[in-house]
Amino acid sequence: METVSESAFAGPNSPYPQAMAALKAKDYQTALAGFNQVLRAEPTFAPGFLGRAIAQFHLGLARAAAADAQRAARLQPSLASAHELIGKAQAQLGNVAQAIAAYKQATQQYLAARPPDKLRAQTCLAQAEQLRIHNQRPRAEGSIDLTLTTAEFLQRAIARIDRQDYAAALVDLNWLLQFEPEPATSEPVTSEPVTSEPLYLEALCRRAEVHAQLCYKEAAVQDMAQLRRLAPDDRAFKFRHACLRIDLGDATGAIAELTQLMEPDQPNTQIFLHRGRAYQQLGQWDDAFKNYSNGLGAGVDEPALYQGRAEVRWETRDLEGAIEDYTCAATLWLKRGEGDRYAKTLDRIQQLRTAQTAQAAEKAAAQARLIRVPILYRYQDAPVVAVNFDDRHRAELIVDTGSRFTVISRAIATQIDFTPTELLWYQGMDGRIVQAQGGYVQKIQVGGATAYFVRVVVAEWERPIGYLGQNFLGEYDLRILPDEIEFEQR
Repeated sequence: METVSESAFAGPNSPYPQAMAALKAKDYQTALAGFNQVLRAEPTFAPGFLGRAIAQFHLGLARAAAADAQRAARLQPSLASAHELIGKAQAQLGNVAQAIAAYKQATQQYLAARPPDKLRAQTCLAQAEQLRIHNQRPRAEGSIDLTLTTAEFLQRAIARIDRQDYAAALVDLNWLLQFEPEPATSEPVTSEPVTSEPLYLEALCRRAEVHAQLCYKEAAVQDMAQLRRLAPDDRAFKFRHACLRIDLGDATGAIAELTQLMEPDQPNTQIFLHRGRAYQQLGQWDDAFKNYSNGLGAGVDEPALYQGRAEVRWETRDLEGAIEDYTCAATLWLKRGEGDRYAKTLDRIQQLRTAQTAQAAEKAAAQARLIRVPILYRYQDAPVVAVNFDDRHRAELIVDTGSRFTVISRAIATQIDFTPTELLWYQGMDGRIVQAQGGYVQKIQVGGATAYFVRVVVAEWERPIGYLGQNFLGEYDLRILPDEIEFEQR
């Protein structure tokens, strides 16, 4: 099936640019309505499906986003961002295998692009690897020890959660909640010694968090709904509920809950941290950066805040800033005795430095391909440059990207001792196709830009000027600046 290009919707009154503007402004409801209008007019427009998928994803509609992103990818398989969005949406839905496959496909398409987007490819590959590692964790069975008290049993489950042994922790929590009576009241949990009711509520909250880690989304939602029914006014559980919403992919809902928990004249460090995570999940990098920075501005050295801000800087291509923040995070993890996190952060710093080195090498290579030539003056607003013929003769020619041939006047031909060898047809200045003498010049140079065996046309006009055409310019990408022209070799 043939797809429609974006140029078909490029008009000022088209709903597509308006929907894209709303998407950029993070007005997702308006964007969604705009993309619906676009797709009603043209149901094979891949960018329209992708735009609608992005809006749906940010509105918490992960299943609909995955479906639209898949349509976009089917219509335009090279659309790397569509495959990446499929990965994000499937990960939120708990479909780990589909998410990994989508991230790998996105990686391939980012690398196949011209030029390749290596940073986005690395990000997708890292997401796929993270999902793979999580999915391959052993589902070890827990064991029931009847000599433990219920409080000791809960502490053992918490220790297993801290070790990321979620399957064994789930066995413990299921057993505990089966025999521990559900509280009959909705009194909030306090800091008093453990009693039956707080123990049940803590176990229920922990099980919801474990369900989320194991991608059992519906079970996690059921546990948290029960918790909110039993302890609707408890601030600590409200905070953990908001954090759980992030783990379940409901970043928009989490932001609303966390904002309500903000306290005036308090550092709100953890709220800033997790609200930053939620904005990061939505891809709202500016808001995520502000939250991480505000958390650090409260005067608390929290390594997770540095880590989160470093990830945002990585996403926005600020490699130097990302390395700086990761280094601060690594130092704080080490001070806290968090050896595993310290080692992982060092690994990420090394990855960034490798990427930074590659980026610098690519930039240096691009600079090496770049040739700058001064503009002598402008002829009817067109730039004129000095051109050398066969290392012996100099002439001034207009840079004309619309001319197929390099054209010189009869006066220039005499000046450079050019001898025509053929008759050919070309388009003259007035647009008419005319016949003229022509031939080949062995070498033409403009500054350091060089072309060999270039066909030249001799025009019959009185002005002593000519045109540098595409048979020379076609070897380069041009950028015309106020005082010079940049030639970059392809």
